[in-house]
Amino acid sequence: MRGEEDKLEILEELKQVCGGLKERLEFLGRSGVGFLPKAKRPLPCANPTALYDGTPGGFEAFAPCAKHPLWEGSAFGCWMIGGAAAVWAASVSGPCRSPFPEEGLLQLGRMLNWLAGEIKATAPDMEGFRLVVAARCVEGGELAIQDASLKAMPAIEGWLSETDAKAVLLLGENARAAFMPGAEVQLGKELSSKGRRLLATWPPDEIAAGAQPLRREAHNHLKAFILSIQP
Repeated sequence: MRGEEDKLEILEELKQVCGGLKERLEFLGRSGVGFLPKAKRPLPCANPTALYDGTPGGFEAFAPCAKHPLWEGSAFGCWMIGGAAAVWAASVSGPCRSPFPEEGLLQLGRMLNWLAGEIKATAPDMEGFRLVVAARCVEGGELAIQDASLKAMPAIEGWLSETDAKAVLLLGENARAAFMPGAEVQLGKELSSKGRRLLATWPPDEIAAGAQPLRREAHNHLKAFILSIQP
């Protein structure tokens, strides 16, 4: 019997609670307070990662998604200096005219022209370089450098094979992560991968904005790269 009495008491308490809630809701309704159902969170954009592979001239029209104009990704600029290559990889967001800041391109031009003179090679074309960009609209979620590299590296590897580059200067953290995923890469120290010699340094925009000690260190990296190129 006691168990039945307990159930009745619980039911009575629940009725009182519900009655109190009903009175409060009616009061709020008379006061002009409305209630809206919680909006469902929109699903991420299903558009996959898109790839741009060409020259800088056609990049401005690049759009990974037809529905959403804003996008993020990683850009890889590739230049040839004699039998060696330089790859600058940087995060990029769009739409935009260029994936790299102008001051960085100017600094890179000075670096590669000096390098070409030292190894007696033709100065690289700073405007007609190979550009590979892996990107996804912001509605599709963040694109990690690892995912961007998986999309971009086959095109970059194809370009390196066509040019028969024996050594690659890696400019910036994104370039190091793309060519040597998961590895601790020391700046200015030569490494080997897929039959090529690799050497990493700072990205050109950081060198341009850096203090004299950083510029001196980057210059020493270029000297080390010359030694890696020479037979």
